[in-house]
Amino acid sequence: MDVDQMETRYGATYVARMARPNKQIVLTNLPTNVLQDVVCLMNARDLTSLSGVCSLFQHMPNEVVPGLNLVLYEHQRGGLKWMLRRETPSLACIPQPHPFIFSSGSGDPVAVAVDLIENRVITNPNVMARGACGSMFCDEPGLGGDTIRSGVRYSRSRGRKVNAEDLVSSGASLIVVPDPLVEHWTYQVEAHVVPGALRVFVDPGVEYKLPFNIDLATYDVVITSFTRLAREWRLHRPVSALEERMPERYGFEGPQRYVDGNEEKCLLSSQFAGCE
Repeated sequence: MDVDQMETRYGATYVARMARPNKQIVLTNLPTNVLQDVVCLMNARDLTSLSGVCSLFQHMPNEVVPGLNLVLYEHQRGGLKWMLRRETPSLACIPQPHPFIFSSGSGDPVAVAVDLIENRVITNPNVMARGACGSMFCDEPGLGGDTIRSGVRYSRSRGRKVNAEDLVSSGASLIVVPDPLVEHWTYQVEAHVVPGALRVFVDPGVEYKLPFNIDLATYDVVITSFTRLAREWRLHRPVSALEERMPERYGFEGPQRYVDGNEEKCLLSSQFAGCE
């Protein structure tokens, strides 16, 4: 069956089209921004039914992100699609060919491959790898990366070396940025996210005490700084093997505390201290 595709109708030509003597009042004649608002009001069932009979609505949902009050550019949609895929749990379940081991091909009589990690040739190239959820999205400044990341909310469980009773289930996304960018991220969320769509906690500064973890777990987004992260690490970091040997030395920094020529007092097994 031959079907003629309907021409793309841009919102800027809406007035001219409505001024025609033989104008037709149909849904697709509305400006693009109005159609995008219509898409936001539709549920998944209605949108699926409509996209089955109108090609225009097959592509328009790609421009609309639930919870954002703006339309993404094409490169932003591509970035969002990639990030959402990286957050798919199935990536960690499906074995895939190792990304750093290049095989010579299945048709060769001798199965060899190049291991780019150790810079050597191996004879057993059937090495599989499992992906991990998460990603690092890096692009040039000013391309809307903050907006893309605002549209990605995820909750994934990962292995942690902490007590199970200390863990609190949370769907929050943790955003750690340099101190001057805390206010910038706060503005980005307030400007581009529908009011009330996300519960956001903004770290007021290291001079203030953080809420309990059970309270932070109720937020959708937690924005904090590298300074806060460094401070919390110093206060709550796990005890190292050296500090377990000499607990009274716990918390002290500097070589004068560790290498003092006395094997019984220092953390390191050293009998002499010297300098060059």
